[in-house]
Amino acid sequence: MRTKVFVLATHPMKFSQILPSTVYNPLESFKSVSSLKQQLRIQRPDILIIQEPIDEGVSWRLAYEWKQAIGCEILLMVPLRQYDQIVYQLNGSGVFVVSDPSNAQTVYQACEQLRIKREEIQKYQGEIERLKKKIRNDKLVNRAKLVLIESYHWSEEKAHHYIEQIAMNNSITKVDVAKELLKNVDEKK
Repeated sequence: MRTKVFVLATHPMKFSQILPSTVYNPLESFKSVSSLKQQLRIQRPDILIIQEPIDEGVSWRLAYEWKQAIGCEILLMVPLRQYDQIVYQLNGSGVFVVSDPSNAQTVYQACEQLRIKREEIQKYQGEIERLKKKIRNDKLVNRAKLVLIESYHWSEEKAHHYIEQIAMNNSITKVDVAKELLKNVDEKK
């Protein structure tokens, strides 16, 4: 999976030499906040690297705000003299802070950590969506069972078996059977 990287820096490091293009591609650089904001309206990066000084002292606020608004991983590179203060300011925000100048290995490792974190988050979001869908489907089937129980005075077990039997006989899912049952009930009302 490729990782889209945006770099906001007035004099950027040679990120294209540090980050392999087989993984970090595309890599786009922006020299001003306004040009980056324009691009952010069109597309979102996976990783945003902000290299100080953009506007001395403002980049940590941008990093914090964009972390909340955009939802991408952010690497903030700040002058060593400000490092402790900015790390304190951004504590718990999810923004990854390194001192600038940093060597290529530090920048690469930071980006790798952010990329891995992003992939894990996407994996968990996919799992959450799968579980939400399962819960919605279970609710549909349970609602259909309830209709059968109330309409025919069946037991929960009999209603469940009926839905399963219809699904097997017609080679469809229990959810499809439940949807059809509920649709028929709504049409009769």
